Amino acid sequence: MIDVDRATGALLMLTIGDALGAPVDGLKGPHIRQLFGGQIEDYADARIPWSEKLHRWRLRGLHTGPAQQAFMMTEVLLDNARWDARSAAEWLTLFGEPAPDLPHGLHRSATRELRLALKRLREASPPLQSGTPSPSAEAAARVAPLGVWFAETPDALIDAAMECALLTTTDARAILSAAVAALAVAAGLIHDTSKTAGAAAAARWIVSQAAALETRLNELAERAGVTVSPDCAPVSGTIESLPGLLEEGDATLARQTLLNEANRHGPDHVITSPNQPFAPMLVPAALWRALSARSPLEALIDAVNEGYDTPRACAITGAIVGARFGAGAAPAEWVAGLLGADLAVVRGEALAVKAPDPARWDELYTVEYQWTLRESTERQELARAHDREVERRREKQTAHRQALQKVRPESAPTRPGKPKSVPDPSVARSDEDRAALRRERQQRDKQRGREREHKRLRDRRSDFIARGRLALEDRSENE
Repeated sequence: MIDVDRATGALLMLTIGDALGAPVDGLKGPHIRQLFGGQIEDYADARIPWSEKLHRWRLRGLHTGPAQQAFMMTEVLLDNARWDARSAAEWLTLFGEPAPDLPHGLHRSATRELRLALKRLREASPPLQSGTPSPSAEAAARVAPLGVWFAETPDALIDAAMECALLTTTDARAILSAAVAALAVAAGLIHDTSKTAGAAAAARWIVSQAAALETRLNELAERAGVTVSPDCAPVSGTIESLPGLLEEGDATLARQTLLNEANRHGPDHVITSPNQPFAPMLVPAALWRALSARSPLEALIDAVNEGYDTPRACAITGAIVGARFGAGAAPAEWVAGLLGADLAVVRGEALAVKAPDPARWDELYTVEYQWTLRESTERQELARAHDREVERRREKQTAHRQALQKVRPESAPTRPGKPKSVPDPSVARSDEDRAALRRERQQRDKQRGREREHKRLRDRRSDFIARGRLALEDRSENE
């Protein structure tokens, strides 16, 4: 019998992780710390990084794509009392259809992988043939409900997780990583992982179950009539070192080992961060964080402040650490600030007992429509306020220029394209005019200083990346 608190914890912490990571999606770790003056430890104000790119702004405390899709998979399991890929495809398509005041549908922060899959599903593509080659962790972030439902039947879990991944991707690395993520949630539920030895034992169980994943995927692909790619190193290699790393307990060693292994799996570019959107890196890193952490707080703070693909990294980490520690270990302030807390708790409890509670059940589409509409409405209000502020600044600058033109001397160009101001001694300047010119010079000097500092930081970052790549190449040659 699955523990209800831990099953609920998996879905609740997944939703919390998604909401924590959404406001800083795509930002790098150093940039996050620069913008927020240190580590993020709560739901961030997305206006800070995205005031000039409001299409990326997210409502504070609201989950996005990973949790939305996890809720859809929960609905599929409870509606059918089993896994059904066609039903899952219908849910994904339903959320992608235009709704009143939402012309792009209900999917929040939809990735390119998801949009392409939805396009193919609308064109009547079979559900298991709708995916496109993408090595991201999009699929791995939505399989936690399958890990809860099939926790005691790992063979059925693997098949369901791989079918769930095929809905949006045909990349073998992403599909197999999704199966690993689902197995990790199941391991958190059926093993006592409260201590290091238990976490290492759970990791060994995951590795043993993942040993034959490639064979199982080839059989599934043949049945579904789909071609998966590429033919690369077995994904089980990305997690074989986890038991030893957990026993060692060295975070720096774990990070470097997982980075080295991920770069053996054919990424498009060198992977330098555990959170980069490459499933053979992001999923093992989430397993390491979740199984080595002493609390959900520790695991998720580490995940969100690493940057890059934070919604999926935090969602996968949260699902596994929630299965380990249960919903009772979730920080109270995070639960209180999470808009989807009740939705996650009710559905997590339903997954554990394999039946919904009608008295507490809210229709998923209705709730998600209200939240998406609210986010869209507030984003439009922010955009209007931003436009008003830009117009106010423009008017102020225009008035300032007009005031200066009254006291500025005539300009006489010395050569084409290079006008030079020639002072006119006949123009008398007041103290106010001289002060305005002095302020203008100070602002110009500050702007030049900022530009020099930005250039210095860019050069320093480029140098750091280049040295890191050389170090990785030297290490690869030595190996």
